[in-house]
Amino acid sequence: MTTSEDNLLETPTEPGSADSSTSHARTEDDRARYRYAEYQSMRATIRQRGTARMLLVPAALVAWAGLTIGAAAVITVALSTLIPLLVLVAAFESTFALHVNVERLGRYLQVFHEPANAGWEHVTMDYGRRFPGGGDPLFGRIFIFATSVNFFPAALGGEPWEVAIVAVCHFAFIYRVRKAQSLAAASRAEDLRRFEALRSSSHPPFAGQTHSAERPNDQ
Repeated sequence: MTTSEDNLLETPTEPGSADSSTSHARTEDDRARYRYAEYQSMRATIRQRGTARMLLVPAALVAWAGLTIGAAAVITVALSTLIPLLVLVAAFESTFALHVNVERLGRYLQVFHEPANAGWEHVTMDYGRRFPGGGDPLFGRIFIFATSVNFFPAALGGEPWEVAIVAVCHFAFIYRVRKAQSLAAASRAEDLRRFEALRSSSHPPFAGQTHSAERPNDQ
């Protein structure tokens, strides 16, 4: 009788419970692997685009200098200075796009992958707030100086109407550089605010959100 009572008191094991636990663990492992892969991919993208920006500016300046010398030797009209100016414009816009995209990726990692008040993105943003200044990520001063040099041939040997057209184009580009510098300075805080708003407005955690125990150390 005792054996029968013990058998009645035992809780039967449902066949599907073990499969459910295994499936849930597998899902968590898949999500952790996805978050780890996303973090690694974005860090690699930031590194590659930062390197591309550093290589783009010197290459563009070399191309601009060669084109300026060639245009001055072959074309004698002042409007020919607009051709090398287009090289400067294209190089600056590419530099600006690379910088803004890298900053946006960094803010995404800061909000959805790093723990609060820890990690590289948190530290570098806090460092920038406490110690403002430093280098120019857009190389704005270099582009403005190159634009001024590009304008000299037109100013010295062009017709008045040609000089006026060329001057408007050059000053418009300088204004664009200054405007982009202001936008870039404000984009980091603005992107952080937008990503935090997206995170707080989503009830379930985002697929890419990584907790501190899951995020690898970024070397």
